[in-house]
Amino acid sequence: MRKRVWLTISGVTFALLVALGGIWMASGAQQPPDPTIPATPGSDTHVQKWFKDREALQVELNDALFAVQELTGPSPESTRACARLDRVTQWLLLTPSSPHQPLDAPVDAGITQFSSAALACLRGDFPAMRQQIDDGATQRGNAVDAIDEILDGE
Repeated sequence: MRKRVWLTISGVTFALLVALGGIWMASGAQQPPDPTIPATPGSDTHVQKWFKDREALQVELNDALFAVQELTGPSPESTRACARLDRVTQWLLLTPSSPHQPLDAPVDAGITQFSSAALACLRGDFPAMRQQIDDGATQRGNAVDAIDEILDGE
């Protein structure tokens, strides 16, 4: 009788292990993902570092745009503000490309227009400056969704 109970317990244990193995196999269990390959561009450490390296320039761009928006006419102050915008846009245009090439165009959207705005500002053409800033801001606003989609791997 003991032998029969032992065989029954062994048989049940074996059947349970086989069933659990089948469930595991059916669940699509695979090798774990390679941790050296990021799941999306947004989780790539090189892309994250690239964005972090540009952060100070982005803040400077926003500050420079704010400063020129307040200008009402030619003055030494307006010349400094226009030169500041020109300088930051040139720095942004000269920064290295992103480690994920599809990000380059949307991340740089509007920078060329802001550069043109700075030149118009330096010439004292404030209506043209404001138009270029508006155009650049529109382009940047339109690019935000594209950047998010690229970073999410879509």
